[in-house]
Formats: sequence, C-alpha cells, structure tokens
Amino acid sequence: MTNFDSSVLWKLRKLHDQTTLPNFVKKCTCSQPRICFRPFPFLHDVAGSGLRLLRLDVPSVARHGQPAWLNCSYNLERDQLYSIKWYKNNVEIYRYLPSETPPTKVYNMPGIHIDVARSNISDLYLTDVDLHSEGKYRCEVSAESPSFQTERAQKEMVVYVLPPEDPVIRGLRSQYQIGELVNLTCSYGPSKPNASLTWYINDRKVPTGSGERVEEGGHHGAEGGEEEEGLLWQAHSHLWFSAQASHLWHGAMEVRCASHAALPYFVSSEEITVRDYGRTVDVSGEPGSLTMTWCSHC
Repeated sequence: MTNFDSSVLWKLRKLHDQTTLPNFVKKCTCSQPRICFRPFPFLHDVAGSGLRLLRLDVPSVARHGQPAWLNCSYNLERDQLYSIKWYKNNVEIYRYLPSETPPTKVYNMPGIHIDVARSNISDLYLTDVDLHSEGKYRCEVSAESPSFQTERAQKEMVVYVLPPEDPVIRGLRSQYQIGELVNLTCSYGPSKPNASLTWYINDRKVPTGSGERVEEGGHHGAEGGEEEEGLLWQAHSHLWFSAQASHLWHGAMEVRCASHAALPYFVSSEEITVRDYGRTVDVSGEPGSLTMTWCSHC
C-alpha cells in the first residue's frame, strides 16, 4: 500500500474530508493533514484484477503535413474509468474524463492539432503533423475507486520532411567541346533528415575515377515558415570535370545526381544525357524529367 502516485493521494485527501470513507481509509486527528490506512487485505487482489494497459500505438515516423493516429488500448476489467490523459514531452495535451461535461479537454501547444470529433477514450487523432509535433507521447489511464490504479506508457514519434521536388541539376549548356569544363550544381531540399547527394557518370559513382571533382555542402533553412527555420536541410553539390571522349559510352554519357536520406530510406535522382556528335558534346534530354524510387532495403 505504499506505491500510490500523486493523483491517487490527491483523491484520498479528497476522501479525507468526506463523511463516508472506504473501510481502508480513516480520518486522522493530527494537526497536519495526512492519510491513515487501516489493513485492507483484499486491496491487492482488487488492483491486480483491475485496470491493465494493453498496447500503445504511436507512429515511430510521421510525414510532415500528414495526419497521425495514436491509440491507447486498455482493459478496465472490474474498474471504472476515471480519466485518460495524453502528454507530449511531459506536458498534457488532451484529457478525457467521463464524469465531466464535456468530457474532453484539449490544451493548445505548438505542433498539436487534435481532431476532437475523431478522438475518444482510446484514440488521439492529429490532423496535421509538423516539425513541432515530434517528441515523446505518453498515455496515462486512471481508474476510479476502489483501486485508483494508474497505468502509463510512452513512445517517441519522429517527423520527416520530403522536398516538393526531386534533385535539380543546374549549369547545363547546350553544347560542350571536348576538353571544355563541365560545371554542374545539384540542389535538393529542404528536407529532414539531412540528405546527401551523389554524382554518377554512366552509373559510375563520382569520384571513383580521375579527372572529376566534387564539392558537397548545405545549410539549414526553411521554406515552410519562420517557425521551422533551422530544422530543415538544404543540400547542394558541385561537379567539375573536363569533357573527354573517355566519358562517352556507346556514344553517350549519362550524368545523374541522386539524393540519399537515412529515414525513411529513399533515393531520388535527376538524369541528363550527353551524346557525341563529332568533336562536340551535345547535351540532350529533358532536364526537368525526374524519376523517384522508394526502396526499403537500400
């Protein structure tokens, strides 16, 4: 009978001032308010057969701008529900008390957009996830008298951001003479997590041979609003090389910029094709035609 949390003690203190008390609680006659317990041999059995938290479902990864559904499943058995509360990073965001009218209460917090109509005694529905929605979510279920039992569980949700477009290659010219410098820039973002960019020439990763130079960089910034500034990553990469006949394979050269992010696993790329017309390297293809491939086993 010593493992009572603060909410249970508060309820018992409330009972202390009432005329009728449970047979395991009595009023104290001391000057300082406290709770006195009488032996109650069956309390352990009642608590053991009461409230049980069965499962907590919180998406480990959520996409920016999409909804998220959280679920807290429990079994009251012999108990009656006193309250169910949701917390984000230890701050209460939602509560449901059947004894109150209305039973639901929502607490305003950045990143928390709750659909009250779709949320209930088990479900919490977030309509629009943003970067401030990221954090640790805790479900806390409390039972009524006589057990006053409280069960809780916590899980973390990470929010990722996909850019509005795939990697973009800039710096193309309509023609290149053999020996001329090819200077290309690939940009991708803003994104979360940070993405890295990789160049390929005829499916050969650059730099694995000689004659090509790559410089990668990026900066934190945002396009979705000042409140998210500094949380997103804008990646860019520069590729320099001298156009040579050795770059051609079956009369053509393919240059590709691919982005790689760790969570979730995906690859996005833009391809251009350079074809040989005598001593002139002519750039052909559609710079805006992009391909995107999702892979779960990269």
